[in-house]
Amino acid sequence: MQDKAIVFENVSWRYEGNKEDTLRDINLVIRAGETVVVTGSSGAGKTTLCRCINGLIPHFYEGTLRGDVLVWGLNSRTSTTVDLARRVGMCFDNPSNQLFCATVLEEIAFGPQNLCKTRDEVMQKVSDAMTFCRLEKYRDKSPHALSGGEKQAVAIAALIAMQPDVMILDEPTSNIDAVGTSLVFERLRTLLTEQKRTTMIVEQKLQYVLPLAHRLVVISDGTIVADDEPRRVLSDAALIDKLQIQAPHVSSLAHRIAGALREDEVPITLEEGVALISRLI
Repeated sequence: MQDKAIVFENVSWRYEGNKEDTLRDINLVIRAGETVVVTGSSGAGKTTLCRCINGLIPHFYEGTLRGDVLVWGLNSRTSTTVDLARRVGMCFDNPSNQLFCATVLEEIAFGPQNLCKTRDEVMQKVSDAMTFCRLEKYRDKSPHALSGGEKQAVAIAALIAMQPDVMILDEPTSNIDAVGTSLVFERLRTLLTEQKRTTMIVEQKLQYVLPLAHRLVVISDGTIVADDEPRRVLSDAALIDKLQIQAPHVSSLAHRIAGALREDEVPITLEEGVALISRLI
């Protein structure tokens, strides 16, 4: 179990009052240092999957949980949300839902303070996170006065300052514009490249994150229908069309031009797409 950061064992979950399970028989292993991207249509169960990892399910949301979720060996059923918070950090799809302090400085410091770090430790973590996310000039501003992309950068900085073993990012750009999206993914690319921390990103804008992903997991109607290296998943054109996966534009274009593609031929980046299409025509 030492290299297994997150383990789902036959997990099903039904929210209180629902007639059907939101998650059904989920089996998933995320190993230490992996970056796993989870995608799927709206309502597929992606956010519920995240809530199972940080303990919101079953400790906050009411419902019926079957199976076990283990985070570095801690069972979410028997571990408190405080215990899990020391290992798992989560960034929600709408940053306004998790920003509540008067200034950016206080927001980033809140997590380390609640982990009982010393003042010097807290300020060092805040300084590092603020520098990393390029938020120094917003230090004394209210996070609620910032743009959507800047708010999400603050939420990511607050997450980084806690230095969790596992980072969960649930559609971090779903509520922001194209400029904000570029800002957030620029930070994430640097973070994942430099720190190589165990990370799960729920995202539909796949062209931004797939170059950094070790695996792509596709959820449909509460079940995992694909879990493999991104190129292997994207080589299945029928699956992409059926589930309306927002594949990178170069991947979709390559399928339209060439039809069936071998898994090693599927382009993910613009440069790969140019090379493949140039060869084909």
